[in-house]
Amino acid sequence: MTIRAGVKRFGDRLEALGSSARVQSAAATGERRMTSRTRTFGVAVLALVSLTTSASTAAAECVGFRLDHYKKHADLIFSGAIRELRDLDWRRTLVTFEVDRVWKGNVGKRVVLHQVLSIDSFRFVGTPPGKEYLVFASRLEPAQRALFELTARSDAFSVPICGGGTRALPEVDQDTLRKLGRARNPR
Repeated sequence: MTIRAGVKRFGDRLEALGSSARVQSAAATGERRMTSRTRTFGVAVLALVSLTTSASTAAAECVGFRLDHYKKHADLIFSGAIRELRDLDWRRTLVTFEVDRVWKGNVGKRVVLHQVLSIDSFRFVGTPPGKEYLVFASRLEPAQRALFELTARSDAFSVPICGGGTRALPEVDQDTLRKLGRARNPR
């Protein structure tokens, strides 16, 4: 259903509710008016529809790259389980992984990712410890390193915008793992 059709359908339902929606008939002009309470309710619903559509549109824009694109642009590719999520503040989170397999990069048994919250960032928020992921991580940009006070370090990583191919390990099919090539143990 399109947004326009959904809004029209909502308007039709409001009109059908008649008195419970407090639609009043203006006898002098013959037009129909909504009370301020109904108008406020309608605006709130439209705002909610708009926000939901914006969020799903933003998520849809993240989809579509092929595995070879993610492999090429990632500095690290590994699988592992989340051991700790630590929020530094409302915008910065440290995600510690216990690594079991490595496909790309110099990866130890534990990796800490520095995640910055934004509208299109990959989020591990609320993920229970132990959940396993296939992770495609990239080096932090200078501005991100400064945000984490890591300006002297070039070996800090994060999952890029929209995940960069990162997903829960149970969602990864065998064909994807085969295309990644032979995995090795962490160093």
